[in-house]
Amino acid sequence: MLTMLPLFSTARPSLASERRHSAGPSMLPLISQLQHLERNAQPVHEQRYASDPPPRRELQSAAAEETATTQPIRYHLDFRSLYEEHAPRYSACFRAGDWFRWGLPGSQAPPADGTPTCSRGEESTRQASEGCWGRCLASDVITPAVREHMASVVEEVVRAMPKYLAVRPVVGNLVFNVAPSRYEHVLKLKGYDTPSECSADCAQISNVAVEPSMCTDGVAADVVVSITKPPGLAGLAGTGGSCAADQAGRPLWLVFAWHSPVDEIISHDAAYHYGLVVHELLHGLGFSHTSFQYARDASGARKNMLELKRVTDSDGASDDVWHFTQGRAHNLAREYFGCTGTWEGLPLMGLPEAGRASHWETRIMRDDVMAYGFQDAVSAITLGAMEDLGHYRANYSAAECIIWGYRQGCAFVTTRCGVGRHDRSIEVASRAQCRGDPAWAARSDAYLNSKCEHGQNPCADESTSGYTPSTGDSSGAGLCDAQCAYGASQGDSACAVTSPTDDDPFLFSSTVAKYTNDLSWTVWLIPACCAGLLALVILRRIRRAICPADERARTIALTLGCFVSLVSLVVCGIFVRALLQYDVYAPFVARDSIFTCLCGSGAICVMALLFVWGVYRRRACVCISAFWTILAITVLLVLMSCFMYYSLWKMDDVRAESISAVRGTRVTRVMKTLDDLFSRELAVPLAAVQATLCSAYTMCCRDPSLDVSSVALSADQKRTCGAQGDGLLADLEAEVQDPSSPDFCPYITGVPAERINSLPPGVCTLIDQEVDTFSIAKCQAEFCSSGVDEYLVFVDAMIAHSRLYTTMFAVGMGITLVLNLIWAVNIRFVGKRLCNKQQNDASPDEQSENKAARNEDSGAKRARAAGKESLGRQVRV
Repeated sequence: MLTMLPLFSTARPSLASERRHSAGPSMLPLISQLQHLERNAQPVHEQRYASDPPPRRELQSAAAEETATTQPIRYHLDFRSLYEEHAPRYSACFRAGDWFRWGLPGSQAPPADGTPTCSRGEESTRQASEGCWGRCLASDVITPAVREHMASVVEEVVRAMPKYLAVRPVVGNLVFNVAPSRYEHVLKLKGYDTPSECSADCAQISNVAVEPSMCTDGVAADVVVSITKPPGLAGLAGTGGSCAADQAGRPLWLVFAWHSPVDEIISHDAAYHYGLVVHELLHGLGFSHTSFQYARDASGARKNMLELKRVTDSDGASDDVWHFTQGRAHNLAREYFGCTGTWEGLPLMGLPEAGRASHWETRIMRDDVMAYGFQDAVSAITLGAMEDLGHYRANYSAAECIIWGYRQGCAFVTTRCGVGRHDRSIEVASRAQCRGDPAWAARSDAYLNSKCEHGQNPCADESTSGYTPSTGDSSGAGLCDAQCAYGASQGDSACAVTSPTDDDPFLFSSTVAKYTNDLSWTVWLIPACCAGLLALVILRRIRRAICPADERARTIALTLGCFVSLVSLVVCGIFVRALLQYDVYAPFVARDSIFTCLCGSGAICVMALLFVWGVYRRRACVCISAFWTILAITVLLVLMSCFMYYSLWKMDDVRAESISAVRGTRVTRVMKTLDDLFSRELAVPLAAVQATLCSAYTMCCRDPSLDVSSVALSADQKRTCGAQGDGLLADLEAEVQDPSSPDFCPYITGVPAERINSLPPGVCTLIDQEVDTFSIAKCQAEFCSSGVDEYLVFVDAMIAHSRLYTTMFAVGMGITLVLNLIWAVNIRFVGKRLCNKQQNDASPDEQSENKAARNEDSGAKRARAAGKESLGRQVRV
């Protein structure tokens, strides 16, 4: 997750404990915890654990077992990306003036004219997201001294990390997989190769130097941490995320990208950088909106811990903000703030927009390391949030004290520091102990001063701090509001919050099952129709009944011709009416499509009428031409049936591809050899089907409240449910997990945005009316809260519905094939009889001439044969 330089302050922090993780664009890390509601996906980097808990257990025994089978996280630090001989090309700077690459620019080589496309100013973050080429500055260059200092700082900070969280240890070594990137659709869209390699996402997108042995021998650890040093973005100190996860979504490979200028890095010690490194590592371990939204319990069910709620500040400003509404962080926060009334939940960050949803709201959790308050404390609430993810057991005895907002009540949280209260619950020895954290007054913060009831330091005077001296005591002892009692032993012990004692069923999401792309019974309908057709052709009695070699063939041919003419004429009438009343049909279909269908049905009607006329008027040439025309159409229908059969077979792959795209998994397929034989040819049509479904979902199910939000956006921006990304990998993760993102459909389908057709708005009404298992109202209500889970539900519903119509169409096509063949054979019999009759009705002279011609031809053949026999005898002699 992103760590930014201060945007709302004019003074630099003066205390060593205040570090640079302030407001700025927020990017979600690569934490993939998505599992389907009914089907689970094959893992990306599956690991074996000492004790995989069964899906359902008694809570008390579960808690005891989980505690007994966990150990502090073992971190393996990897600094290979800081060495020129190992770092991916263009990922870091080792000489001033060298080229570097941010993101995925359109060209895979630096500009030929030598002009950089990256700027180093305020636009750098946006350009990095879009992809650009730049030149290294001296402040970007990794020297041996810089590398050694970075390594020493990170090593010192990481030594303190195991005290916070424990996991189930990996059995043996932590080993990764060789596979294509999870985002191969995106890479291909941008023109990049997607080879299979060890931990491809880390290597191809996170710009990590991946040692091949990580996929063979592995390392004795629970988490790998790679440190990278990309060229610095304006105002950005660092980003943190992950690029690989296990079968339950637990991050296995963290990436800390340190963006600060090298002179700033090297001029400060580990204590100064402590908050930054911890902040980014916690993001990598899963502190993000995406992870919280899709967290699951041991049974695989969504916890649904987050809820999007409208909040109104005391100054009248309103916003839609994600809240923790259940779980340990939710419960611990209620205890911390002393909320005994209506508890709406704990908000995540709302403003600034760029940091939305993946940090604590600074106005509420200012002292916590995961807010933008320049503090380093890992609070019990943050540990509870990490435990809520379902991967970790928190050590609450290691929680660090925070006091901002302590015991300020429900209104303080609801109005985001706009309304507080005097609790006067802490005894202090002097007024000096009732002045709050000295860090609050040490720096100017215009944001807090403008939004909070008592500004950036509510303990600045006695009236706001709640200080009340004891009666008759001249020493200065008295009572103080809990949030202002800095240095008082009561405050220090109370504000840490006690460790939860409840047996929490949320802990430890289970190993997910592998998903197999099972075939639906409907794929056998078309072969069944073809088999029935073959039976009709082979069985003699049935064939003689429907294709008689007498005058009845003419009657059957006329009947079928009239039937086809009538049906096509009715269809023409429908399309003519649609054109005349196009305003009614405009929301559902384009005018060109109606006109094309009208022309096609009209051509069939004219053709059928011509064939009827030829049979009725006994025109042999027309009948023979009709036979070959209908036979050609029948062959075309057979080919279409074969294509439709395989498309029906592959319809499951639309679901499988959707699951793979949003979960980062590879789905097992049946009949793989046959599948691979046709997959290349059908890849584009199937991607188009998936893109159409995705377009329908994002159009019909988008929450209307997103488009009437009070948050001001530029004209070319659309409000999204979650947070923006920050760093290429995290940006891609945010896009594929958030259906409200404009790049959601291109990224998960691999179809460029310009080739995804926008559907008529009436399609939504049709879907709501026709698909019984799906409701647009429910879909819109759960658009943000359910995210991609609801999208996969939509895909399942649409595939099931399309199969219903495909089944009827398959049966109809089989019947059409039978009728076409019957029609063709009977017309052929009519034409053949007419030709024979014409020969029989010829004049005697014509018959004599024909006989003489036939005799002449026969004599010529005998002469040629005799000549060949004589020549053969001569050769033998």
